[in-house]
Amino acid sequence: MRVIGGAFKGIKLKSLRGTVTRPTSQRLKKAFFDALSPWVGDSVFLDCFAGSGGIGIEALSRGAKEVVFLESEARAIKTIQQNIELLKVKRACIIIKENYHAGLQYLNRQNKRFDILFFDPPYQFDHSSLIQVISSLEFFGEGALLAIEHFYKDQLSLPEESFIPFKVLKAGDSRISIWKFISIRAYNFG
Repeated sequence: MRVIGGAFKGIKLKSLRGTVTRPTSQRLKKAFFDALSPWVGDSVFLDCFAGSGGIGIEALSRGAKEVVFLESEARAIKTIQQNIELLKVKRACIIIKENYHAGLQYLNRQNKRFDILFFDPPYQFDHSSLIQVISSLEFFGEGALLAIEHFYKDQLSLPEESFIPFKVLKAGDSRISIWKFISIRAYNFG
């Protein structure tokens, strides 16, 4: 797995062996960062179900000012740490070793605000529980982008009063569905 763009382009990252994680394909990763390139620079980025950290590291390479990696697997955390050390970007990274629900609740209590949130849960994951948790959180910056990678047959929907569909990216059996966060405060009822 290599960084495909930005300051670290071409650098080979450490990855996990086995079936603990399923990395995002290079083709889908490129499409994702090409689509979001105007928003990545200076962003605060969440990489949830981070695996080896490839998506978050790609965001750093393309100018994100901070990345939070949320992952529960010990081997994956070690790989993320090794990749961060390899690139010497420790100051721009926060690693949280926790399951997604507890980790997201922790970040919410810390009043953390994100510009881009990327979720890559395992296939055959209960997306409805993830969406329920996401919908209860208050850490979306105005205009934040929420992306969920999923199997192409999975139909995802978020509350329309807070999220509007932005884009769906496709590669093989995978999709990344992207929504834009809108706040009721963004409407002018005057």
